Amino acid sequence: LESDPNKGKFGGSSTSNGRILEARIVPAAGPRSAACKVTISVRSTDPSRPLRGEVRFHLHPTFGKWTQYVVPVVGGIAQDVITAWGAFTIGAQPDGEKTPLELDLVDVPGGTEKFYSR
Repeated sequence: LESDPNKGKFGGSSTSNGRILEARIVPAAGPRSAACKVTISVRSTDPSRPLRGEVRFHLHPTFGKWTQYVVPVVGGIAQDVITAWGAFTIGAQPDGEKTPLELDLVDVPGGTEKFYSR
């Protein structure tokens, strides 16, 4: 998909290999705005294999130099907060980039109508 280039590139699932990619969306500028604050996080679902090291996140190309970047794991979670003006698919690569995860923000509730319609 031209408008969502990460769709299908990271395995198509938000869970894999004992890891999960999650997001929380809240409006950033009121109910009429497309702007939403998105908290993205990767954590382990397997207590015997905690998440360590760092996670590479992949955002939409409109994020420019932040299209992909690395977030350190702190307390078993790699987490970042971004502001987005529309839903897109986030890719994440924990475990030395060996575990592909993806999450389409269209499937995550909490954003404004405009956020999902863009």
